[in-house]
Amino acid sequence: MNAIIKKKLIVLGVVLTFCVSFSLAAPVMEKLFWQANEYTEAMVNNKIHYLMKLTNPDIVKEMGGLLKATIAYKYSMRSSSIKFNNIQMDQPSIIVSEKHEDIALIPIQILSTIDSIETILGTYLLAFSWDGGENWYFIDGLTIDRDEVIKRYPILASNVNIPKLTNSYVDQIFREIEEAENKPIDQVINEAYEESQRVIWAIEKSGKKDLIVKREGKEINRISIVRLKEYMNEFNIKY
Repeated sequence: MNAIIKKKLIVLGVVLTFCVSFSLAAPVMEKLFWQANEYTEAMVNNKIHYLMKLTNPDIVKEMGGLLKATIAYKYSMRSSSIKFNNIQMDQPSIIVSEKHEDIALIPIQILSTIDSIETILGTYLLAFSWDGGENWYFIDGLTIDRDEVIKRYPILASNVNIPKLTNSYVDQIFREIEEAENKPIDQVINEAYEESQRVIWAIEKSGKKDLIVKREGKEINRISIVRLKEYMNEFNIKY
């Protein structure tokens, strides 16, 4: 066999391998997208029991089982006053193997109403399969911290960008604050935190903390900085 023919056979082998891999991957991605769509429809239509059946069983187990997980989810949705109106999915990421499971990430945008305010939440679904992509189970990015995702699934994080959560309403507020303060929002938040710590320290030093906490009926770090400064004026507390 001359070198030219040998090279052509090698190239042909590579092409055939790619075609077979692609033909196998395509149905898997279709199942992933279709099952993810079922999950998001359950979120929107508040089919919580079915939603928990499609949730990563390890997470359901951590929550105390299917019944407890369903009750906990119902309670969290009611207490947060959030309603999912519609969910738009982007294409899934590549599928990576992480220990004993296949994992993919699907970016999503959730059109939501929170306390009568309409907003768009930018987040993602983590998809898990233990049978070669035949069945998929999910976690939404609203329920797990991004740093925890990166820590738990390092192979996924090294191959796929784990997006930060976004909130169109909050983002707009942050932009307005940045324009008003003429400084980055992180700096504004840090300065506000430092100021709150100075105020709390001054109140504690004055001996008026217990009285203020009793009046307000909540811990001092849950009282607004504006309200605490009113107490500082009332009791003539200085920094």
